[in-house]
Amino acid sequence: MIMRTTLKAYRRNLPPWSIPMLYVGVTVVCAFVLPRLENEYLASFSLSLSVSSALAAASAIASGMIALTGIVFALAFVMVQFSAVAYSPRLVAWFGRDPMLFHSLGLFTATFLYAIAVMAWTDRGGSGKVPLFSVMLVLLLLILSMIVFARLVNRLNS
Repeated sequence: MIMRTTLKAYRRNLPPWSIPMLYVGVTVVCAFVLPRLENEYLASFSLSLSVSSALAAASAIASGMIALTGIVFALAFVMVQFSAVAYSPRLVAWFGRDPMLFHSLGLFTATFLYAIAVMAWTDRGGSGKVPLFSVMLVLLLLILSMIVFARLVNRLNS
């Protein structure tokens, strides 16, 4: 009970921009650590996919996530701006403080950054291998991003 109250107080004092920055920081650390561990200890596990196909998929995911992020946030703020004219200016302030917005931005950015890291570790040193667990993590991040996107659209509709 005390820990929950402390966590809520901490969240209230936390600046909203720190949420996406936390996602970026964790992703950068994971991008430096996880592929190295996978290359060192799990080198026998590789995806039976050609290197060019894996690079094309990771590149499509990375570029698609950046495009999706730009479009989603541009449309979200335009929609909120039009709604604020019709309803109340407090709607913009409410939406601007919504943690879901910042978590979605963080997750979209994390998916983009980790897809870039996977491209760097695919065919590392001319090995011809595609790292299995890193590719699976990118796919998991992509699925989570789509779930968060759906929740964000649902939140905007309500």
